[in-house]
Amino acid sequence: MEQVTVNQLAERISELLGERLGAKGKTLRARIGSAGSQLPRKVRKAALELVEAQEQAMDAGRALELDAQKVTGDYSTCLEFLKGIEPGEIRVKSRLRTTTLIVIQLTLIVLALSAFLGWRGY
Repeated sequence: MEQVTVNQLAERISELLGERLGAKGKTLRARIGSAGSQLPRKVRKAALELVEAQEQAMDAGRALELDAQKVTGDYSTCLEFLKGIEPGEIRVKSRLRTTTLIVIQLTLIVLALSAFLGWRGY
C-alpha cells in the first residue's frame, strides 16, 4: 500500500473526528486523544492502528510490510462509527446526562434536608 493512500485514509478519519466529535488537534493521533472517551475501544484501537500504518508507510523499508487489508479494515471500522453519528450528537447527549445527574442530586439534597428539618420539628 502506498504512502499517499495511507495518508489519505488517515486524513479522512482525522477530518471526521473533527467534524463529528469536535476533536481538536492537527494530527490524527492528537484528535484521537482529544476525542477521549467518546470513541469506543474498538474504534480507538483501529484509529491508532491507522496512525501506526501512516508512520510505517513513511519509512520506505517498513512500507513494504504494510498489510493493505488490515489498513482498509481499520479505516472501515472508524468510518462506520463516525458516519453513524450526527455532528455534535455526542456532545448533546453528554450535556443531557450531566444536567440529569445534577437535577437528581439536587432533588436528593432537598429531600434529605426536608427529612432532617421534619425530624427536628421545623
